Amino acid sequence: MLNSDTLEIIFQSALETQKKRKDFNLPFLAIKDHILGKKYTLSLVFANKKTVTDLNKKYRDKDYTPNILSFPYSKQNGEIFIHLPTAKKQAPDFEMDFDTYLVFLFIHGCLHLKGMPHSSTMEELERKILQKMYSNKKTKNENTRKS
Repeated sequence: MLNSDTLEIIFQSALETQKKRKDFNLPFLAIKDHILGKKYTLSLVFANKKTVTDLNKKYRDKDYTPNILSFPYSKQNGEIFIHLPTAKKQAPDFEMDFDTYLVFLFIHGCLHLKGMPHSSTMEELERKILQKMYSNKKTKNENTRKS
């Protein structure tokens, strides 16, 4: 997956790169192809706090550290930035484990690249795609439900 010509995954920290590339097994390419198409070229950057905060300020005039940013460059090319520490911190708020929430954020970013704005329709579609493309993981709520 990391060598695909349609999905480039970039880690800003050499330590993260060595650690994550070894066991990074999430369905980013399949989700990208499902939502954006096989011909869409996408860079996924796991960025540090300074990068995402600076981008958020410069392009959105927002002064906080976002969990994800999506930038469409053309109809067939875009980039997604994810801040892993923010995502990890927020995952319990969405009743998801970290990996599931990371996939959920990626779906969210891809839908924005497709042109979809925030709405209840977007939220429904995010959940449907998550279930279809990553059904082997469940939310904490489902995992801890007592019979």
